[in-house]
Amino acid sequence: MTLNFIRVGVTAFALAMSVVPACSKESPATAASNVPVETYSSRGKVVALPDPKGALLQIHHEEIPTFKAKDGRVIGMKQMIMPFPLTSGVSLGELKPGDAVEFTFTVDWSRTPPQEITIIKRLEDASTLQISEERQ
Repeated sequence: MTLNFIRVGVTAFALAMSVVPACSKESPATAASNVPVETYSSRGKVVALPDPKGALLQIHHEEIPTFKAKDGRVIGMKQMIMPFPLTSGVSLGELKPGDAVEFTFTVDWSRTPPQEITIIKRLEDASTLQISEERQ
């Protein structure tokens, strides 16, 4: 009986040790879901409005120096034209291409696309935007 008890204990220990390493390794999907949702504010110019065919709002935004990569490292983001979906309930109102805007967006790496505008408003003066027309 003692020998059987030892065999069962050794077998249970071996089984437990073979499972532990597998449980401690994160898959890429798990790692992405552990990255917190980040919120950024920026300014830019509306390049194109969404259309019924599925095109997203296009904004030529200013540089975002605090932008974080999927792994959480701060990498920054240069000014660029970028597509943005809108969070439910966000209205573009009377915005049109060429309008200067200030907007807030979230980045959740578990979504596709990861970015989503949560607030957007028209700016009265586009002359202060820090974007280069050549980059469009």
